Amino acid sequence: MPVKKRISHAKSRSGCTNCKKRHVKCDEQGPPCANCIARESSTTCHFPSRRPATSSRTTAIIPRPSHSSSSSSHPSPDPPVHQHDPSRLFPLSSALSPTLPPHLDTPLPLTPTTRLLELELLHRWTTLTYRSFTSLPEDIPNMTLTFPRLGLRYPFLLHGLFALAALESSVTCPPAESARYLRAGMAYYDAASRSFRGYLPGLDGAGGDLQYSLYMFSALAMALYVGIPLCSRAVGVVGGEAGYGDEDVLEMVGQIFNLQVGMVELAACNARGLWSSEYGPALVRAEEIVKTPLPEGLGDDTEEALARMKRVVEAANGEEEGMYMQAWRGLRFCFTEEKRDLVRGLCIAWPTLAGKPFMQAFRNGDEVALWMLMHWGVLVHRMGRRAWWAMGLGKRLVTELSERMMLSTVPEANMSEWWEGTAWARRHVGLDGMPSEPTISLAELTLAPSMLNLASEVELPPEWGCTRNSLLDGSLLAP
Repeated sequence: MPVKKRISHAKSRSGCTNCKKRHVKCDEQGPPCANCIARESSTTCHFPSRRPATSSRTTAIIPRPSHSSSSSSHPSPDPPVHQHDPSRLFPLSSALSPTLPPHLDTPLPLTPTTRLLELELLHRWTTLTYRSFTSLPEDIPNMTLTFPRLGLRYPFLLHGLFALAALESSVTCPPAESARYLRAGMAYYDAASRSFRGYLPGLDGAGGDLQYSLYMFSALAMALYVGIPLCSRAVGVVGGEAGYGDEDVLEMVGQIFNLQVGMVELAACNARGLWSSEYGPALVRAEEIVKTPLPEGLGDDTEEALARMKRVVEAANGEEEGMYMQAWRGLRFCFTEEKRDLVRGLCIAWPTLAGKPFMQAFRNGDEVALWMLMHWGVLVHRMGRRAWWAMGLGKRLVTELSERMMLSTVPEANMSEWWEGTAWARRHVGLDGMPSEPTISLAELTLAPSMLNLASEVELPPEWGCTRNSLLDGSLLAP
């Protein structure tokens, strides 16, 4: 009887540490992998063999794949995949979320009750929650069909959908149920962020589905990062009134900018793969809309506000003027798209339109950049009417920056456009006149010569409810 040869097979050394210890085959789809999920050991699922690569590259918002102009008859090879480390650009960790009481900050057990909750959350995502993430009609099938299907393969995407649906439920359900949904949202957020980071180093040679899933999750991550403080306060887990309070709103905006840069990096990993993915039709449609001629004029007083901003920008000198002008063009584009309402929520992409030099100027406290950022806050405020996770962010940003602009000592602060622009931004987020409880002391005012030495031809807008003399003699701050 012939001896049957042993069938050879390829061994993989890329499994997680838990599966290696147990000497079982790992599906390598984590962290966490299927075995660790089944054994409830997701928190210790690690893949030590995955190593991130490093490099740097500056790209467009969603770069189109380049086509070689070479005369060779052979097609150009695909661009290198993942030549840098996007993981450094995604601040997704529980450290960025509000600290919750111990009874809320515990993992969700895998029980029949949890499974019912997940069915509920998936149903909510496909019927309600997805709406605040659609910019075009072409996005709807992606959000309601493709996302859940890919979520079965990539845990970070499914957990991200669960987290957002749970957080939305926490601010819309009866108060007695709010804490339960908030706890679930936080648990799924933590699971999603850990799984997401585990996949980033594996972008080398990644297929279109993985890159598409990572790219789209990075957009969801922005909403999670912004929405968690809002939901925590609305539910009453963290002290203070509902909305944004103790959080540093400028730090939050800085992290939003980081996430935008991270999305660009992910798109650059394999632009051809992203454009050929199931997200491709939406990208093509968005590009067609963006290339169509913009309407003339913005109506109401927005056109005048942008004209004022341009005069302030033109007053800058040297390289700064070019940096500000690029940011101004991007902001005008966002206001125009917001008015014609064909690509919803485009304003969130303004950081990448403004450019990295402008983003760095904002981080360095450049007051002209901050004054322009205050105008962007008006767009974010309007976006909050449609996107529950952004409610209150734009108003909080304008409130903080408008008070700061009163103390500015930059030469541009002597221009009437500076004050009129500040009043315009306050008015468009529902802040009429001066703050009801000024946080600026008379001692601080004396340190702001650009405000106290206002030239006679510069008049404060009537919306501020004060005169130059009331600032000079301190009567505005008198009890």
